[in-house]
Amino acid sequence: MELKQKMKAWIVMSRPLNVLSIGLASLTGAIMTHAHINDLKLILLFASPAIIGAAGNIINDYFDAPIDRINKPHRPIPSGIIKEEEARLASIILFIIGTALSLPLGLMPLLIAVLASVLLYSYSYSLKRRGFIGNITIAFLSALCFPFGSLSTGTFSWTIVFPSFYAFSLILGREIVKVVEDLAGDSVAGVRTLAIMLGPRRASLLSILPLMSVIILSPLPFLVKIGSFWYLIIAISGVDVPLAYSILKMLTWKGIDEVAKVRALLKVPIMAGILAFVIGGAG
Repeated sequence: MELKQKMKAWIVMSRPLNVLSIGLASLTGAIMTHAHINDLKLILLFASPAIIGAAGNIINDYFDAPIDRINKPHRPIPSGIIKEEEARLASIILFIIGTALSLPLGLMPLLIAVLASVLLYSYSYSLKRRGFIGNITIAFLSALCFPFGSLSTGTFSWTIVFPSFYAFSLILGREIVKVVEDLAGDSVAGVRTLAIMLGPRRASLLSILPLMSVIILSPLPFLVKIGSFWYLIIAISGVDVPLAYSILKMLTWKGIDEVAKVRALLKVPIMAGILAFVIGGAG
């Protein structure tokens, strides 16, 4: 097997866009404290959660291999490019490295890194198969990136409540969309997801609630003067508009194939939301 093919498979398994958003969310939490941050600390507070996130993505593929043979046979493990034991070992090494990198950042970031590692492994091992609790776990971990970055500066800013809430709600909605997309494989594996318990149509409608909460509450940082006019512009154009379009698609549900497009589209407001707080932070 060509080395190039295997390297590409490792990159796919780590989910680089997801890893990038995790690191950037941590950086955003740090930036919002307005504390002085040296270059080494910036690198560590980006790299630590990003590497832990990559480890979580790889271990998720390891435990999802039986389901992916039905849902996504092209993935690196089902296709045979990466062996299951290779994936498990790589994830453990990355969990250790990511947690170790949080050590110089202080006790609280270290505890968050340990908690995140344990929850990510537990999610892939068992929580994911318990339905809604798995969705809540991933949403919580996404929100945790912002306090990790804030606490890594040695201080804490209450303003991170806003991006943390938006991240939790947006990711929760996206996770529900994903279980609708994965209905076929989850049914065979006996996973009790919302799509299986409620049916794909009702689960699709349920995903709208957390997404709608982001749209309704997105102007708040501007109204309480922690977000500038630029924040509002980016939040409306980059977050609210894609979310509104996604909600419309879920309301006019035309089948599971359409859901995959919505799940992909929901990556846009994730990155735009981070950008809104980085560029549009007012104080």
